[in-house]
Amino acid sequence: MSAYNDPPELFLSKKRARFLLTRNANLEELYREKASLIDKAKWEERKAFERERERILQSQSRTEERIQTPLRFARLDISNRNSKRLEEKTI
Repeated sequence: MSAYNDPPELFLSKKRARFLLTRNANLEELYREKASLIDKAKWEERKAFERERERILQSQSRTEERIQTPLRFARLDISNRNSKRLEEKTI
């Protein structure tokens, strides 16, 4: 076998191995905390978006009601006027 295919032999002292394990554990915890903060920010942003969407939908609904309400009364008024006119003509 050639030396090229052989895995490199690494010799770590106990102190160095302990340092690397500790560092990896600290980095893993740091990444977990960052991921948790990112998830929390996403959740808060999603909730804020839903609240804003609901507020806009309610506003649109109220606006449509305001527009349609006078039209309903106007339709009733017009239909009452027309029926009165028909009554006057038939009399």
